[in-house]
Amino acid sequence: TLIFRFDAALGALLGVVGVSQPPLVFAQAFEPPPNQDAPSSTAGGGSRPSDSSCQWNESLGAKATALAPETFVGLTRLARPTLWIYLPQSTHHGVEISVFDQDLNGLAQATVSSPIPNKTGLVALQLPSDFSLSSNTPYYWSAAIICNPERRTEDWVVGGWIQYEPTIHHRTSDSETFDNEISDSEISDSEAFDSETLQDSSSVEQIEYDIDTGYWYDALTTIIPSIITPSPSPSISHTWLTLLQQANLNPQSIDL
Repeated sequence: TLIFRFDAALGALLGVVGVSQPPLVFAQAFEPPPNQDAPSSTAGGGSRPSDSSCQWNESLGAKATALAPETFVGLTRLARPTLWIYLPQSTHHGVEISVFDQDLNGLAQATVSSPIPNKTGLVALQLPSDFSLSSNTPYYWSAAIICNPERRTEDWVVGGWIQYEPTIHHRTSDSETFDNEISDSEISDSEAFDSETLQDSSSVEQIEYDIDTGYWYDALTTIIPSIITPSPSPSISHTWLTLLQQANLNPQSIDL
């Protein structure tokens, strides 16, 4: 049943890493106090059971990874943002996405029709079709990589925290910022992102500003089309590393 799959996903994720309930830490639009460490028990990343049917070579460094901040709640301006995971070359049978509230109660769940089984690389995931994020509310999302459809306890589960904040932050020509509060119905992907002009310095500056202000998921979705090109520019490569480092993600785990 749906409840059973929620329990299985949550058990695989929290049981293996030994976390009962991760505390919430929010990225702020200002510099944190010096030497303030992020809580080590925040549940980012994911877990793999010791007995799994998924086969990939971990000695190469790459591993299944949720592209999500590990130490804070990443923000987005979209009620239905694109989520991303990285899948190394492996044998798997698709992905199941789940969404939980801040108390880790299951809210929505769906099997993803894409990626197709055994797909590798960066994979875009959409929220279940009947679910959207509510504003100013933290959610935990997880992606269960299905290793054995007959034994779902072998799933490899990854995930992270996300929060929908429908406030557009962007730079003006003199590098000042302004905020426009808008309703859920007034925002669209085209208003939030312009991936066609990533090579323009002002677009890179906007991505870096999103990183600095905590709109981590928006920066991620905007930069991915350019970072996966055969020869990304030095500014894009530098910004990509900055994005991963802020989220405490290991670039060697994501083999582009």
